[in-house]
Amino acid sequence: MSNNSNFYFVNGVGEKAKYTNAVFPILKKRSDGLFEGLGTGFFVNEGGLFFTAAHVIRAHDSSSEELYVVHLCHEEKTLILRQVVSVISHKTTDFAFGIAKVPFNSETGEPIFNQKLTVTESLPSKGESVINFGFPLSTPTRFDPSLDSQCMLLEPFWSDGSVNEHYKDGRDTVIQPGNCIETSLESLPGASGGPVMNEDGLVFGLVSSGFDGSLTYVAPICEVLDLKIMRDNDTGEILKFREVIDSRK
Repeated sequence: MSNNSNFYFVNGVGEKAKYTNAVFPILKKRSDGLFEGLGTGFFVNEGGLFFTAAHVIRAHDSSSEELYVVHLCHEEKTLILRQVVSVISHKTTDFAFGIAKVPFNSETGEPIFNQKLTVTESLPSKGESVINFGFPLSTPTRFDPSLDSQCMLLEPFWSDGSVNEHYKDGRDTVIQPGNCIETSLESLPGASGGPVMNEDGLVFGLVSSGFDGSLTYVAPICEVLDLKIMRDNDTGEILKFREVIDSRK
């Protein structure tokens, strides 16, 4: 685990980002009303569009369970549960995107926007330094069964490492069949879907899977930037990811 001040994320205008406002745990609300941690995600625009790993999204029963993200809102000094209203998984790459409801200030009625991270389609070379961030230990717990409320320990986790190999055609046919990058990052259960950045603070991929605590495979964002995801309200044109998020070459 690392907490190196030399590393940082950047937001959509190139400034250092408050990562805990842009990166969050993803929870499912079970049929018994309790919440359960699934993984990590991160916002890529200020209105609630986010990335996570496809296998995180698939780890819930969409017919009976609701998904939520935990938005740590520094400006409002509060924690907001935002329901996920839409999710789509990529067929071959371990990527998914979703949209979380925009919350509103209870006093002013104004929307509360979130920080966003800046992504890049440029991939680091073998040996270059990388870092990931997530909330692997964010499991809600009901300490007193007689109470309706739950407590949740939000424990952020940093890890820094370097690129080992780049498997453009996939590492294998089952676990990592798509474009992936092998790194020496440490990852824990629940960190899947968390952002992985280069030395400039730009996010180039997300945590897909880990082995033995010392190898982490990263799904690169360049694989999904040309997907068409939503219709422009003014022109009616179907927009690509790169047109609705702040991506850099």
